[in-house]
Amino acid sequence: MFYLYFAISQKTLIFVYITNLIYIMVYVILAEGFEEIEAITIIDILRRANLEVITSSLTDNLEVKGGHNITVKADTILDKVINEDFDAISLAGGMGGMNNLKNDKRIIEKIKKMYN
Repeated sequence: MFYLYFAISQKTLIFVYITNLIYIMVYVILAEGFEEIEAITIIDILRRANLEVITSSLTDNLEVKGGHNITVKADTILDKVINEDFDAISLAGGMGGMNNLKNDKRIIEKIKKMYN
């Protein structure tokens, strides 16, 4: 057993606990106003580590605009995957993105469910 640990910035931290699992699923939730460098770096590093990374839009629109007006196309929308089991969740920072995430009851409930 070992830990895979990435410190992307002071605001973003990924901490994935890996045992003998071969397949690890990580969801990266994108909300309008997210910090682009944090989201893309997380996605890139985890995919290079051969983890399954699924990006998900908080809204019904797959295209999500970041805090610096860079639009990213998510793999899916949150409503399609919120009830699935996954091993980790990543919430990229950015003032607008974090405000949208913290005000979404689905995200709050999912995090509580995962870590209780």
